[in-house]
This record gives sequence, structure tokens and C-alpha cells, in this order.
Amino acid sequence: MTGWKMTMIEPTLDDLLDDEIMTSVMRSAGLDALQLKARLAEQARRLGDSGDAVPRPLVDRPCHSDSLCCSA
Repeated sequence: MTGWKMTMIEPTLDDLLDDEIMTSVMRSAGLDALQLKARLAEQARRLGDSGDAVPRPLVDRPCHSDSLCCSA
């Protein structure tokens, strides 16, 4: 990502949508950043309305990283 450095801080949605690779992916899907943001917002609203939570990924093995913890 242009201007984004690998840190412990996660990039924002705008950072991700401004990425040159993401721009190509969106173009191939026939979307632009505003359309994708609208679809993501709608999906978040639907999940909130239904009370469904996004399931956490299953971890098959323990995390051995000193800086990050994979388990909940």
C-alpha cells in the first residue's frame, strides 16, 4: 500500500480501498470504492439487525507468536 507501513496498527477501510491492488480488484468486479463501502455498510447493518455475529476463525493450532495472540 502506498504510504502505509507495516506496524501493529491495522489499516483503515479507506487505506485498503485506496490500495492500487484493491483498486484493480474492485474494477474487475465492476465496483468502485463508494459502491463497496455501501455494500459493506449494508451487510454490517443486516448482521446487526439479525443479531448474528461474524464467527471467529477456528484455530487448529496454538499461536507461537510472542507479539500476537491467536486464541480468544
